[in-house]
Amino acid sequence: MTTRIVTIALNQQQIELVDRTLAKGVAADRAALIKHALRRYAARHLPQPGGAPRPDLVTG
Repeated sequence: MTTRIVTIALNQQQIELVDRTLAKGVAADRAALIKHALRRYAARHLPQPGGAPRPDLVTG
């Protein structure tokens, strides 16, 4: 897997939401939680290697 650096900006309300989620034990720290969220998003929204293209993402 290719390593990428992602910079995100969160407002105070978003930081509080992340921290409340961490308090529930979903991830070890903020970075781990954001990585988890990005992986889940990618799995649902980006074409997977070797997979059929998603009809809702086909353009042209």
